[in-house]
Amino acid sequence: GVNNVVLLGMGGSSLGAVTIDAVFPRVAGFPNLYVLDTTVPGAVAGLTRRIEVEKTLFLVSSKSGTTAEVMALFRYFWGLVH
Repeated sequence: GVNNVVLLGMGGSSLGAVTIDAVFPRVAGFPNLYVLDTTVPGAVAGLTRRIEVEKTLFLVSSKSGTTAEVMALFRYFWGLVH
């Protein structure tokens, strides 16, 4: 099953998820939500250590579909999964 959901997005593409995560409490038995809205290596590495990539659903959010930072995060996690 899926233990984690990771949203990869920058700026407005991630703000909705950040708001929902801040407003609603976590519920036992449901996946953890993580929003990665930075390419800072320490933040990416920290998240990578916290999750099991094979049990994680990754959501890629980009208004244009070509946001460089989001695509870099996508390629990084795609490489870990495959």
